Amino acid sequence: MFDRLRFNIFPKSESITVCIPAYNAATFIEETVESVLHQTHSERKLIISVDQSNDRTTDKIRAFEKNKRVKIFEQKKHLGWVGNTNFLLRRVRSPYFMILPHDDILNEDYLQILLENLKKNSQAVACFSDIGCFGDHEGVIAQSSVVGSQFERIKDYLLSHYNAVVFRALIDRRKIKQRILLTSNHFNDFSSDTIFGLNLVLHGELLRHPQVLYRKRYHPQSYHSLWQKWPPHKMMDAWSYHCLEILAILHRHGFTESDPEEIKDYIQQRFTQSGKNLWQRSVLQNHLNDAKAIENFRKKVTNILASNPT
Repeated sequence: MFDRLRFNIFPKSESITVCIPAYNAATFIEETVESVLHQTHSERKLIISVDQSNDRTTDKIRAFEKNKRVKIFEQKKHLGWVGNTNFLLRRVRSPYFMILPHDDILNEDYLQILLENLKKNSQAVACFSDIGCFGDHEGVIAQSSVVGSQFERIKDYLLSHYNAVVFRALIDRRKIKQRILLTSNHFNDFSSDTIFGLNLVLHGELLRHPQVLYRKRYHPQSYHSLWQKWPPHKMMDAWSYHCLEILAILHRHGFTESDPEEIKDYIQQRFTQSGKNLWQRSVLQNHLNDAKAIENFRKKVTNILASNPT
């Protein structure tokens, strides 16, 4: 029953659930949890799912459960980062929620500022801040807002967005017609966070708050680091799969019926990264310019468009 009486009741309209999927995170998870507990916004719950780990992740955070805002689930079998995240998403009942990776840190006013932005914009389904990077990589990641009509948002997201900044956004659950979960794939769940952002785009605008309120830790064990260590041919296969998955989602939602040629063109541009460097373009450049690879991709696009949307 997962303690329903305790966690499925959210009497206040500004309640926020923060979801932390954790795995082998003993080194840094305490700092992540503390950044949630120190938020200036008071109406919040924290649910943590510890995937089957071989370190002391659960031991490190068990004491936090003395706080009535915190609930910890310990998995008996390995779910993977997508399955572990979905486990938490299925338990969200509050009007607002966010996903917080187990190694990142929030500024104390992250939730409060993003909530105020969402309340001011009735068209927005999610709001995110800029991200400050630390650890093995330093810098700032900024993703522009995605606004306009539904089709305009889709075009913008396809041509200009890859970094999963919106994956870390505060999300208004009431504006989502059905629960959005992450999708798994056979490339170590490559870019499932970016696909999650696409599904948000279908429901509303994504707002940027142009201030660094979020800190992302870079370390060798992160999934993004592992993806970048693949050989170029595997990167290419994963990137092709990612672009085709986007097309399949849009086809399923009927967008390829009214504007098939435009959607095909946008998918092609995303695949070749002709307009903007989205992911590892310098490594993939020879593959992206290869006529045979492009023709093979086009055939797969045609097959998807010829299929029956389900």
